[in-house]
Amino acid sequence: MAILYVTDGAWGTGTGAPLSAAQVDGNFHDHEQRIVALETAGVPEANGIKDITSDGTSLTVILDDDTELGPFVMPTPQLRFVQWANDTDYSAGTDFVIVDGFGVFKVLQDVHTPTVPTAFDPDATSGGNPIYQQIYGTPQALQYDIEIQVLGALPGNGAVIAQHICVRAMRLPLNLDGSLAYLRTPADAALTIVLMKNATEIGTIDFAAGENFGAFTFSAAVDFAIADLLTVLADVDDADATAANLTLAFIAQRI
Repeated sequence: MAILYVTDGAWGTGTGAPLSAAQVDGNFHDHEQRIVALETAGVPEANGIKDITSDGTSLTVILDDDTELGPFVMPTPQLRFVQWANDTDYSAGTDFVIVDGFGVFKVLQDVHTPTVPTAFDPDATSGGNPIYQQIYGTPQALQYDIEIQVLGALPGNGAVIAQHICVRAMRLPLNLDGSLAYLRTPADAALTIVLMKNATEIGTIDFAAGENFGAFTFSAAVDFAIADLLTVLADVDDADATAANLTLAFIAQRI
């Protein structure tokens, strides 16, 4: 049965007169039958994704009924690895700069580098945010830990207690922050240990009588090259038969 309308419109020509009760009931009955038909048929089962395959830069989607959608060509970033230079534009997201002596850095912000003679600055910022992110190479403040253990009683009279030869260039920082000196068996009287770079005194470690931990005196950062010696000496004025089992742990930085 066709649906009846009173007026003319997008649905077609109307009857031009009020519908009778039978005609109104017929309209309702027609709609009801269509709803019942939809409910009886049910909602069709979804045709889900069974698999996704790739071939180079393209993807193909395979549905449960084996219908194939695609292939879809996927965009690929155009990355540039270039030598860093002065007075040059670099773009965020696509450019990686290679810097001799530092490593490889990702460019995080569009940047025009400074003119000669300004050197590369790995910590440069713009708007308070970093310009570069290092992704390869030696970190700029890589820790280089040194531990020295001396078992048994400590000698006196300026004798060498221990010695470390540097296999990497390193720096001992001002005040030796973070480093520790420990005597498992403390001295009966105050004890001083001298730190040397090759033949030059660079600092001391002082142990108070009866104390396990020593205090560093180290007034300036000291750089060591490969094959330089860090030597630990007994003070010429101190000889304590009690002090024993020394452990020194230094936090240095590679340079």
